[in-house]
Amino acid sequence: MRTPDFLNFQRLEGRIVALFLALLLAVQAASFFIIRTSIASNADASIAAELKTGNRVLHRLLAQEAYKLSDASELLAKDYGFRRAVGLTLAEDGSIETIRDALANQGERIGASVVAYFNNDLHLVAATNDDAGRFVELLKQTQASNGLAQQKDSSKMQLTLLDGRAYQVAIVQVKTPAPVGWILMGFELDNNALLDLQQLSDLRAVIVRQNSKGEWHSLISNLDATAANSLLDQLPAAGGMFPALLADEQMRGLFVPLLQQGKQQQPMGLVLLRSFDEAVAPYRALQLTLLALTLLGVGVFVLGAVLMARRISRPITGLAKVAARLGRGDYDRPVQRKSADEIGDLAEAFEAMRQGIRSRDTYLSELAFRDSLTDLPNRAGFVERLESLLQSRRQESSTAASASVAVLMLGLDRFKHVNDVQGHAFGDQVLRAVGLRLQALLNGQAHLLARLGGDEFVLLLEQADEQAAQQVANAIRHDFETPLCLDAQLVDLSAGIGIALFPQHGDSAVLLLNRAALAMYTTKKRQSGSTIYNTQMDVGSQESLSLLSELRRAVEGGELRLYLQPKVDLRTGAVISAEALVRWQHPQRGLVPPMLFIPFAEQSGFIRELTRWVIAESVRAWPRAAPNCWRSMALAPTGSRWRSRKA
Repeated sequence: MRTPDFLNFQRLEGRIVALFLALLLAVQAASFFIIRTSIASNADASIAAELKTGNRVLHRLLAQEAYKLSDASELLAKDYGFRRAVGLTLAEDGSIETIRDALANQGERIGASVVAYFNNDLHLVAATNDDAGRFVELLKQTQASNGLAQQKDSSKMQLTLLDGRAYQVAIVQVKTPAPVGWILMGFELDNNALLDLQQLSDLRAVIVRQNSKGEWHSLISNLDATAANSLLDQLPAAGGMFPALLADEQMRGLFVPLLQQGKQQQPMGLVLLRSFDEAVAPYRALQLTLLALTLLGVGVFVLGAVLMARRISRPITGLAKVAARLGRGDYDRPVQRKSADEIGDLAEAFEAMRQGIRSRDTYLSELAFRDSLTDLPNRAGFVERLESLLQSRRQESSTAASASVAVLMLGLDRFKHVNDVQGHAFGDQVLRAVGLRLQALLNGQAHLLARLGGDEFVLLLEQADEQAAQQVANAIRHDFETPLCLDAQLVDLSAGIGIALFPQHGDSAVLLLNRAALAMYTTKKRQSGSTIYNTQMDVGSQESLSLLSELRRAVEGGELRLYLQPKVDLRTGAVISAEALVRWQHPQRGLVPPMLFIPFAEQSGFIRELTRWVIAESVRAWPRAAPNCWRSMALAPTGSRWRSRKA
């Protein structure tokens, strides 16, 4: 099943959709992240403000309890009956029970956990609880800070820890009118203030203490025990704001110290908590709404992107099919412009390209198959026509003479001399005149005349055997006996003609042309007018090519031999010069005579390499041949010989 184009990222339609969708998702993701971060930041700031407000509210609630306790303590300290009982006790005329009853009555009236009276020496005189003596250290600290009776306001409210319990304590000095002792009233802290705080601000609160090992323990809390205990491991060491997780609920907390470290006291702190999840819950709903709108927008955007991509890609696909059609060579159907946008401009450019290619293709076809100088078919056109004719002949079962085909290749003699003397423009006129004369000679017969290049022409004779081909060749030679007259110049014409026949000499157009060319070159060498191809011509040509190829490797392979033929002055009997001779010691052919390879070396230009080799070898042989009589030597190639003479 073919994947739709808008899902295939290798297609333009798929890339457009993917790009638009990626941009939309990137923008939406960035917006979602920024909004989420902003919500979290705003929620943290709002929660921090709530926690600080809650801290002040709780301290205000505790302060109200402290004022209540302090007022009750001052009231008892100023009570006449209590001061009289204290005075009588000091005079040893009263009973301690009277003081204890007064303390108990006042403690019950205000709900105090402990009420105690200490004398000036800080000895416990009477108390409502037997363990009231534990507060003596707190009393000593108060006495030291107040300077005993020197302070006019001797009341003092404090928080303290005793045996793992938190107390709110008020201490008031008793005067009659001179200072006679201290009244201490304390409330054991409970969670009433914390519950009030939760009702007022929806804050959770925990009062914690730290033991001597540095471990925190919950004293008072409006949380359940499990949540309070899980909070203890998340408290920061330095206090302040901190995140917390209670029962999979994100919380934000504020840790405030309530009691500084003392010699006999343990630190105590207040932890206020606010649910982060509850704070951002309204925003989460807004985020979900935004997410739903984003998904809806993505769907609409994808649909729009697909439609837009198809509107862009389909005309391009159509133009791609047009380009493929043009690539196959179909230039007949015009390209229609269907829009006024850039795609329409591209279609118009394709139409202009089609017209241009069509006109150039027609022109190139003319150039490819016709000779521009003589307006005759060229080699490619001749080969195409000949191959088509041979194909039809091969399909015929008849072996009659009518099935034979003759190829005549004609090469003008001395045409290079005409170009050198009269110039190439005159030579072009000669070629055109030869073409016209050959066409006139055929006299409208069903033959094909072509120019292969240079001074070579070729004639295709259909239904012609060897005798008919020879007759046409003789007719051409006879016609060429009449000179050409061009620009008041007479030009003698002669040509060598080579003949190859189908099917005797080959069954392909290329093979027939090659063998007709061999016959033509043979005719030119022999000056015989016309020659019919035979197999001996092929053997000689292949042998020459083989020798020339092997000669190129003979120098590197050390197969050449240098012979020095001395020349003697008959009058003096002295050697006056030497003639350098080269021979080729072929590994298979034996000693090859110079006349078999020197002409090919001269024709191919390899004679220069051969000359350098002879000079180098002669220089090496020079000291050995005549070490005392040679001063200089000049070498010049003469056929297969190089002469060396004494200077």
